[in-house]
Amino acid sequence: MQQIAGFGHQGIGPRDSQNQQALGAKRYISGKAQVSFAINEEKILNPKIVFFTEAASSFCIDIPDKSSLSKNDYHDDHYFRVSCGLGVIVDLPVGTLRLFFARPLRSKSYDKKEMFRFTLGKTSHF
Repeated sequence: MQQIAGFGHQGIGPRDSQNQQALGAKRYISGKAQVSFAINEEKILNPKIVFFTEAASSFCIDIPDKSSLSKNDYHDDHYFRVSCGLGVIVDLPVGTLRLFFARPLRSKSYDKKEMFRFTLGKTSHF
């Protein structure tokens, strides 16, 4: 499952009501819109500023035997989480550096939030 900006690892989706542990989901749906602008014309390190918004929902609890659980034991809904943010992307010799700040606009009280994220590597996320 892909991670949505503004939320931590396993930040959305079905959760145990008691300890807030992620329970896993069978279904995930997401969408994203972004606009990026080059910072300089010379293409040195190819720096870009990115503005984005994301929406996602993770649902349908992934527990083989739900008969031992009541609906009050876990959170599982189709609630869409929404976030927006901005970031900087720079191509370095060791890989692409991404620094992102994101803010959840729509969340549940039990979601795990993460406002800042950075990655360094060869793969492209944005």
